[in-house]
Amino acid sequence: VPGVPVLPIVVGVSTVDEVAAVIEAVVPDAVLLCSTDLSHYRPDAEARQQDERTARAVEALRADLIGVRDACGVFALRGTVEWARRAGLRATRLALTTSADSGGDPGRVVGYPAFAFA
Repeated sequence: VPGVPVLPIVVGVSTVDEVAAVIEAVVPDAVLLCSTDLSHYRPDAEARQQDERTARAVEALRADLIGVRDACGVFALRGTVEWARRAGLRATRLALTTSADSGGDPGRVVGYPAFAFA
């Protein structure tokens, strides 16, 4: 949308509290978008199991249950989940797919989630 300012925040290795604090500082006047894939390069069935566990952790607002191999943007995802918990929000799953769903090799997939927090 023309004229809408965007503030990109890149999250590297950091704690859940650090990321949640940054989000808390900017979100009162902004919409938050956290972008991350989930599992990478596993067989489709295995990836779906791992991604389902991660999705349930997000829905339960349990950042502590999201492992370092559960998402490529794990630090951003954990911080977002903690921010949502602190803000009293609920996570709603919108989609959970893998690259096999769009014709990718089912022997080596990437997991793709979509959640809304409200």
